[in-house]
Amino acid sequence: MLQRLVGEIRAGRVPGVSPTARLGGLGHSTGATALLEYMEQGGAELEVLVLLAPLIRLFAFPLARIGVRLASGVVDTLPRRISGSSSNEEYMRFAREFDPLGIYEAPLEWAEAYLAWEERRRELGVYTLPLLLVQVGRDTVVDAEYNTAFLQRFFPELEYLHFPEARHSIFTEPHVKRPGLYKGITRFLTAP
Repeated sequence: MLQRLVGEIRAGRVPGVSPTARLGGLGHSTGATALLEYMEQGGAELEVLVLLAPLIRLFAFPLARIGVRLASGVVDTLPRRISGSSSNEEYMRFAREFDPLGIYEAPLEWAEAYLAWEERRRELGVYTLPLLLVQVGRDTVVDAEYNTAFLQRFFPELEYLHFPEARHSIFTEPHVKRPGLYKGITRFLTAP
């Protein structure tokens, strides 16, 4: 999908976007994972990346791996945990009760596919493009410490923003818990 979009941009078929525009990727959580996968499949068109709380390794990875193995062959779906990813209670209530696109249980195959992906992603190529990594201090979805060390090995031009009081769903957090987030991203993306 990303490759197709890049092709459409380069062919001049995306209104308002120059065919020679500098292209970058910005992804949060699973979206960041999709960008890493795109890079591994030859996403050479991207010149800059911004990854926010990327899902590389889950917060309680050893427990998740054991749980998936125990559940395999016993259940077909797993309940999705919708708690603690944001301190914004209004957003959390919406996510739990009203989100029309919400996924409240997931096929076990998704968890198995994640484990297979995690195993393959132990090694990436080394990338020279600039990467802004945005991590939060109160993440109970992804293992921020592991993920930061992982990305530092493959992106020598890594810049880092840390919001110690924010949780995983950083865009839904109150501004006081993520001061300067948008300014930091804008500064990074507009740097020469």
